[in-house]
Amino acid sequence: MGEPSCVLGKSPRVLGGRRTHRLGLMALVVLIVGALLGAGTAPEAPNRADGRGGSTRVMGKGDGAAVRTADGIPRLTDDRGRTLTLRGWNVEDKQHTGEDALSAITERHFADLRARGFNFARLLVFWDDLEPRRGQYSESYLRKIRRILDWAHRYGIHVVIDAHQDVFGPAFGHRGIPEWATRTDGLPFTPHPDDWFSEYFEPAVQRAFTHLYEDADLRRAQERMWRLLADRFGTHPAVLGYDLINEPMGELRPGEDLAGAARRIEATHLTPMYNRLADAIRTRDRTNWLFVEPTPIVGEGVPTGLGRVHDQRVVYAPHFYNTAMEAGADYDPATGWIAAYENAVTAYPASSRSRSSWGSGAR
Repeated sequence: MGEPSCVLGKSPRVLGGRRTHRLGLMALVVLIVGALLGAGTAPEAPNRADGRGGSTRVMGKGDGAAVRTADGIPRLTDDRGRTLTLRGWNVEDKQHTGEDALSAITERHFADLRARGFNFARLLVFWDDLEPRRGQYSESYLRKIRRILDWAHRYGIHVVIDAHQDVFGPAFGHRGIPEWATRTDGLPFTPHPDDWFSEYFEPAVQRAFTHLYEDADLRRAQERMWRLLADRFGTHPAVLGYDLINEPMGELRPGEDLAGAARRIEATHLTPMYNRLADAIRTRDRTNWLFVEPTPIVGEGVPTGLGRVHDQRVVYAPHFYNTAMEAGADYDPATGWIAAYENAVTAYPASSRSRSSWGSGAR
């Protein structure tokens, strides 16, 4: 894998069987580069309210000497070589679709981010809104994305475009993968309105993920979607990178435990998918960062089975969950959860001969 430079953390959500907490439009997400390394950081690139601060570009292979920590971890830098420390929020509108899509996001959100000292937003976009019918992309939706990026640039906010899904998509009452790309083979689905995350374990949802990963026509459709986004927005000054899919899941096999299934899905489905999508994006955008996620099971302290993504501009982006706290309990240091999570997210850089900001310097 190209060396991951940082880790994207996200506010907790429970795994099956317990209630969840959502922070709504501005769910907290923190992108930390170097801050956990104990080696110090270069000054943050200025982000002026007029958007004329230093632009974010990779200083890596082919671009000159990369900025690295003492243990070789490359950092995100601006075009003057200064380390960027980015902190911010999800910016999302899950409630509106069609002509009203993204209408809950306004310029005020970016002004508020900047006023509170933040400089980063993870913008949730939904494939079902972008391509509601196969092969027919919504120009209206693309214009709305550009308008949001323009607002972000105006206030000096760096943006990661996140191809978001929850419980696959609208076929199951959520958002993400279009219904035309949802194949269930007639397997059952039972909604769980009080515990939506458990819907990931419904047979129809799991089978839909398998088809997304394995069916050649759906692979091509996903690649086309990402080529379009990279082509339209890759040169936008607000864009920092692309989160290729939010919290991907998959299908458990008979007799598998959850941890074993997660590692298999990451190794056999997510790794080749990320390499395909990276190749697709690089035909349009060779500059911006690619954010890759394991399954959310890693948040329970389970090491990932993700393989190498062969790109020089990759960010390893596991999400940060604590089941007990998400269910309403106080954090109990005696459980050892922080140590288990740290071990889980540092195992991948070690096994893939790459690094992340959860590496040895953070210990």
